[in-house]
Amino acid sequence: MGSLFNSRRHHKHAYYLIKRADLAGLTADEIEMIANLARYHRRALPRRKHATQQALPGNNRRTLEVLSALLRIADGLDRSHFSVIPTWT
Repeated sequence: MGSLFNSRRHHKHAYYLIKRADLAGLTADEIEMIANLARYHRRALPRRKHATQQALPGNNRRTLEVLSALLRIADGLDRSHFSVIPTWT
């Protein structure tokens, strides 16, 4: 998502885009979690000092750590970043 605009910092740009998108049907907490997952899928790990993580309710911070770790693994498995790993629907 964010890589179309800024490939080096696409994780931060994806956070920005998700936060400002009109995602009907999702709560503010759900949008915050999705945006944070995009933010932390590469580079820095979620840290308590980061403002983006502080915006999450306390019980969601651990969830973010686990989900972002899983997303990093999935992203790493798709080395080409051409979505060669199929998704099941």
